[in-house]
Amino acid sequence: PYSQSTRGELLYLTAVDILAVMADFQAAQLAAIAGGGLDDAHLAALVNNNSRAHAESADLADRLGGAVAAAPSPSSASGTPAWLPPGFSVEPETRPPLDVEAACRGFLDVAAAATRALAARTLAGDAALGGLFAKAACSADWRAGRVTPAVAATLVDYHGDYAALVEPAFAKRLAEALARGAAAHYAAATLALIPTKAGGAGPDVSPGGAGTQAPPPPPSATTTASAISTTALMTGGWWTPADAERLRADAADLAAAMAPHCRSPEAATRAVRPLADVADLAGADGVDAAVLAYTAALASTPSLAPAMVDRLLAARADWTRAEAKAAAAAVRDAHAARVGVGGRGGTPALSPTRG
Repeated sequence: PYSQSTRGELLYLTAVDILAVMADFQAAQLAAIAGGGLDDAHLAALVNNNSRAHAESADLADRLGGAVAAAPSPSSASGTPAWLPPGFSVEPETRPPLDVEAACRGFLDVAAAATRALAARTLAGDAALGGLFAKAACSADWRAGRVTPAVAATLVDYHGDYAALVEPAFAKRLAEALARGAAAHYAAATLALIPTKAGGAGPDVSPGGAGTQAPPPPPSATTTASAISTTALMTGGWWTPADAERLRADAADLAAAMAPHCRSPEAATRAVRPLADVADLAGADGVDAAVLAYTAALASTPSLAPAMVDRLLAARADWTRAEAKAAAAAVRDAHAARVGVGGRGGTPALSPTRG
């Protein structure tokens, strides 16, 4: 009856159902994104649809919330109407609050997830980009500064194509996701492929000093050591301070190229932080500096395990074997302390910290 439909308790229950439908719809979309298999057009549609859904749901929530607040409710003395669910309180102040803002914000979360997936699909699916990442820190082209401009130009081209397909606000987020993903690929390739000698292995800094620890594979299947021609490897020594500066310049150049398309220059700089952190670690001037650089790198890349930087430490041409081994041991201690596991020599465990 109309007299019941305008009562506060029924409007409240209607709002609960609406928020539940919204949450289920958002969860289904997130599951589809996480499952992979969506092409560029579908991901772009998810970005746009959820951006619009956020605006429309926020308007609906405002109107519904106002109606619930203004609607009359029965007094507790009159009892609970028979049509209400068992246990429902007729006193508005005793009902669970409706988190309308979170429900509406969920659509933005879906749009953001689709944006990240679109960037990841782009980076993983472009064989030419994979070939460029495969030259990171291990080729004459990279040392001459010819790799990063090609990476940046490719990302800008992709962004230009996608910017015509997605909402303007998310086009900027897409630029940041592309920069962030490229920096992560670049950093992973650097750690995995850096030659500790020209085409060979350097001093072993793994625990116990027996055997050279195999580097982890970069995130892209195309970014592998097999993709590198042995004739293209750097010559003239191991990793030098000049190479660390080259890597810093790579991060800065990537940020500068993407900054006009991001929400701000600062956002572009934050996006390439994983690569800049690896550059700082590569250029550390001693054990203490290496530990500080590694600890800072964990903030942007929590998955950066000590084994992933062993090869980089072994590559330093300006360090003795003893210095490289000391830095590797100190990095392992820093990692153990951060994740709450005691390091060597009874190093106190710290509370787990989120990166």
